[in-house]
Amino acid sequence: MSTSPRRIPLHQASEAMPSPAKPDIAGIEQADWAGAKRRAALPNGITLAYVEMGNPEGRPVLLVHGYTDSSRSWSLPAAHLASRYRLIAVDLRGHGASSAPECCYTVPDMVHDLCLLLDHLKIAKVDFVGHSLGSMIGQVFAQRHADRLRKLVLVGSTLSAAKTTAPGSWLSDNVQALRDPIDENSVFIGEWTTNPMPVDPAFIAHARREACAIPTRIWRAVLQELHLAEYGRLSSTITAPTMILYGDQDPLFSAEDQQALREAIKDSEFVAFSKLGHNLQWEDPAAVAAEEGPALVAPGVGEPQRGPALHVEDVDVVVGGPLVVVLVDRVEPAHVDHPRAVGRVASLPRAVEGEPARRAAGRDPRFRQAHRRRQSQQRGRRRHVRILRARGAQQKRAAAHGGLKAAQSRDRELSGRAGGRARRRQPP
Repeated sequence: MSTSPRRIPLHQASEAMPSPAKPDIAGIEQADWAGAKRRAALPNGITLAYVEMGNPEGRPVLLVHGYTDSSRSWSLPAAHLASRYRLIAVDLRGHGASSAPECCYTVPDMVHDLCLLLDHLKIAKVDFVGHSLGSMIGQVFAQRHADRLRKLVLVGSTLSAAKTTAPGSWLSDNVQALRDPIDENSVFIGEWTTNPMPVDPAFIAHARREACAIPTRIWRAVLQELHLAEYGRLSSTITAPTMILYGDQDPLFSAEDQQALREAIKDSEFVAFSKLGHNLQWEDPAAVAAEEGPALVAPGVGEPQRGPALHVEDVDVVVGGPLVVVLVDRVEPAHVDHPRAVGRVASLPRAVEGEPARRAAGRDPRFRQAHRRRQSQQRGRRRHVRILRARGAQQKRAAAHGGLKAAQSRDRELSGRAGGRARRRQPP
């Protein structure tokens, strides 16, 4: 993977609008991001802003941000995806530069907006990558529009946010206390944009400013929808290939939430990230996307793969430090090294970039314990096999030695009889 920043070409704007400035997708010039947005006037009266970038001939990938974020949420990992995919990062209604109507802010409304945007862009089928609120929208999109979906990627997700957004919770109490205009230097906004791992300061400054530009009525309307919506009850009907990415330091959604999500969406791929929080794509952009080789989005059902698939059973890779394990559509045999780790998942294609999974996962203490136990079992099995082989060889030698002694005894007996007959035949 290249470590140097790259500028990613944006698609040409439509003839009806002037071409926006090119943002630095690698995150060096975050000030250019807003100028790269173009707008689509939808038939339902909503105008959605979006940034289109990457490979115009690549497979389309719809990137959907979380609660109070914007399309900028994907500006950091975009550099690692854009060489292969046509990326469409959208501002949801009420967020960023999109329309902010008085009503309504339900998840189905936002799903409908995205379908109309895809119609506007003449895109029949997409890979859907959603973060937080965007991941819940992705689940409903997968439930209702399976014919338009190749693959679903859920980042920092859950089946239900009811507990996190309930009255009396930290989030609910702080959102209800907000007043227009929102102070971007307030304690709550500082906590809202804080992450376990360092994030590009320029990105955080713009993200904080954009969150505070959202009217408080929209903060509250979306929060109420997140509390009341239970669309996750239907997530068991999702049939699209699904990958779930989770940071084990996520303060909003727990490991139990992830287990429920994995159980609901059958055969889903799950990767846990040690030391990362809710905003995975901010904290370590290279962890959720890669420019070459391994990539976030794998081929959908029925699509040809670029190389042989690697199927690993009963393996759940838990990675410490920078992420090196991601779902891929091409396997590099020299990099594949998947031991049995913590947990159990279905057989899924995996591969590794940069270093073997054994070395990367080995930094996680839970993995080390499981790995040591497995090594001990393997040593015991090998020792048992050696003992059995030694016993077999000994028995064979004993049998061979016993047969030789019996043959020698028979030879001596026959020789003795022959000698006696010869002596009797001699003349006196």
